[in-house]
Amino acid sequence: MVRKLDPTDFRACRLVLDPDDFGLSDGQPDPQPTDLVTEEVWNGIKTLPDDVAVRTTSHQGTRIAILYELWGGWVENFPKSEIISAAMMDAADDFDAALFNLLHGFYKQAIAALRNALEGLTIASCCEITGDRVIQAAWEDGKEIRFREACDKLASSPCFRDLENKACGAARTSIYVGDNGSGRNAWARDLYWRLSRFSHARWDATNASLWNSNGPIYSADGMRLSYYAYIETYALLLLVSKAAASDLKMPVAALVIYEDDSLRQYLAQEFQDLCAFYASELFGLQLNEARTNGEDASSRC
Repeated sequence: MVRKLDPTDFRACRLVLDPDDFGLSDGQPDPQPTDLVTEEVWNGIKTLPDDVAVRTTSHQGTRIAILYELWGGWVENFPKSEIISAAMMDAADDFDAALFNLLHGFYKQAIAALRNALEGLTIASCCEITGDRVIQAAWEDGKEIRFREACDKLASSPCFRDLENKACGAARTSIYVGDNGSGRNAWARDLYWRLSRFSHARWDATNASLWNSNGPIYSADGMRLSYYAYIETYALLLLVSKAAASDLKMPVAALVIYEDDSLRQYLAQEFQDLCAFYASELFGLQLNEARTNGEDASSRC
């Protein structure tokens, strides 16, 4: 049997915007509903996701706040590069959708949105760094550009070749260049492969397998997977975007995810030194810099 939230809980009330809250509006009051959905349909759509959202924000409030702050930091400033700025705007929507979906228990869809962000910004960075306007025109025209192709071109570009050589010396791995033939042990390729598992038809990577039921329902495993995938994708894409657009600034909210204790929580061991290397090389960020204000923020991740 369902029940209503305590009316003193701020989540019990729904909010709608007034006409003057919009940037473009005639200021006139909203019309009364002309085709109101039935209560049965509304409850059928909303009850289960609402339940997940309430449970998630009751017990994972700090983590949800971290992702929200990261999204806010992402949209604070975009670089001058048109293609990187446009791709980052698209990625902002992907991060927003990922947060909304994981909040409501659609973990597979949250991870799929992160895959979109990784793919789009990698291709945009490839176009910007290599100056390949043929690929850019094809991509903007809607033609398929393979992720592997963009990675290969970035790996062979003078900009990334120098960075990757230094990274291999410092961290024994790299973002795009792998040493196992397929390159899958490179960070970007490995992450894309892991995110893609949730975009393809695999019985062990469905929402149902995460819920262990029909749903959506709250899943600790689903929350953990999508939460850490969000942070890892964000961390990588911020570095890649900086390599393509030198005027990009580090969002204050993102400092914590590059702190050494945080890296150990969300990132595989083989990529921790690599992430720290690139954060230092591109942003001048040193380990533990997130704690310069006297706050041990790393424990929040």
